[in-house]
Amino acid sequence: MNYINFSKSYHVRMLTERDIPLILRLCEKNTQFYEHCPPFVTAESIRDDMCALPQRKMDEPQDKYYLGYFDDAEQLLAVLDFIDHYPTEQSCFIGFFMMERSVQGHGIGSRIITETPPERRWAWPCCRTTA
Repeated sequence: MNYINFSKSYHVRMLTERDIPLILRLCEKNTQFYEHCPPFVTAESIRDDMCALPQRKMDEPQDKYYLGYFDDAEQLLAVLDFIDHYPTEQSCFIGFFMMERSVQGHGIGSRIITETPPERRWAWPCCRTTA
């Protein structure tokens, strides 16, 4: 899957271990999320999430994507963790999606999700989406 073309509005790239401090800063600002979904984020929990896969995908790490969405000033606006071809061959499972707190409420998150490839359907855990 060519994730670089996931957005017409933002620069998208795979996040790596070098990006953990950047990801941590974004996540730490979203305290309300961690009040409802503890424990609070740490560098180690991010490192673990970057490679976490469901049991039946353990032999397919190439389907795991931990992406960063950046603006023109190279500010990290969002983190998207998803697994391609899961739970079905035609879907993608979003395990984690978080926006930079300062840009929430401006439609950026909705734009990111709707700009993704039309050949894939998002599978959200415990969430409903409307079309």
